Amino acid sequence: MSAPAMKRLLGKELTEAWRDPGMWLVNLVLPAALMLLMGYGMQMFAHRVPLAVVDANPSGATQSFLSALRNTDYFTLRGYPDFPAARRAVQDGRTFGVVWLRGDFARRLQLGQHPEIGVFVNATDANHARISEGYLTLAWHAWVEQYLGDHGQKFQPPVESATLLWYNPTLSSQRYYIPGAVVLIMTVVGTLSALLLMAREWEHGGMKLLRASGAKLRQVFLAKLLTAFLSTYAGLLVCVALAAWLFHAAPVGGWLPVLGFSALLLLALNAMGLLISAGTRNQESALQISLLVTFLPAFILSGFVFAIYSMPAAIRPFTDLIAARFGMHGLLTLFDAGHIGTVLWWNGVGLVLLTLVFLLPAMRNALRRSRS
Repeated sequence: MSAPAMKRLLGKELTEAWRDPGMWLVNLVLPAALMLLMGYGMQMFAHRVPLAVVDANPSGATQSFLSALRNTDYFTLRGYPDFPAARRAVQDGRTFGVVWLRGDFARRLQLGQHPEIGVFVNATDANHARISEGYLTLAWHAWVEQYLGDHGQKFQPPVESATLLWYNPTLSSQRYYIPGAVVLIMTVVGTLSALLLMAREWEHGGMKLLRASGAKLRQVFLAKLLTAFLSTYAGLLVCVALAAWLFHAAPVGGWLPVLGFSALLLLALNAMGLLISAGTRNQESALQISLLVTFLPAFILSGFVFAIYSMPAAIRPFTDLIAARFGMHGLLTLFDAGHIGTVLWWNGVGLVLLTLVFLLPAMRNALRRSRS
């Protein structure tokens, strides 16, 4: 097929995609809706956590500490007369944990000693419990140091630690979950857009018409791949715009490398969509398979929630078949650390190899179907 014929074929695919309301829904509306849902719903920090407070010996010191907790956006406090009552509140779901101020709290402060408090949290949600416990510990240490300083005393902890935070010194959870949300969303959208383009041709007989017109299969696949890529790239721009505008997540290395690396991710995802559509008979079957092989494996095996190095050795090799795994590492690096050549290089190579791994079998299956 000549270059003008290839240009006409690509123009045909782009025109059909432009006129199809379903493609607008998948490539623009769906990414925007998922970005808003995941951006506001996936919160990895404590906010207004209800806590029960048991003050065994009320004093000015205990009230000062509780006021410091109330002045934050992290906790809401509810007083209880004793520990059994506070524990029942946790069991009934009215509070998430208990802060117990012992009777010698004020006396130990007057002696310049480290007062002890009891912290009990509901660990059925282990991640939220760990975050809440960490916030309480930090707030407690900060208040003790300030209180003793205001009263002319200096607190000397038994062990002093110096913490150095690399790449995310503000400990902003948005710098982690917003890039991860973009990768998960584009995993679904990128695969879905490509398989719908190809499955529609198979279901309506358009592929045989294209082959009868003299179009070569590789030319048809190239046109489909470019159309799906351009369509899903528009959805990527929507996600990036929402990330910058609503969630104030800006990459350290700038937006241009993010957009360039994301292009490699989208090509791999589009190729996977073509592979799914080449092995199915209709759009319904393709959609069902895509739901099984896109979001859930990407959520579990990409390293976004569960660390890959902590997985069993038998599971780790399967992560190399997940495009979101390479996309997640690359985008998180660009957002938090900037340009680290070795990380970006190896993850980029992984995405290119996956594109070929998905695309070549898809073309072979499509050629076999077109001859049958």
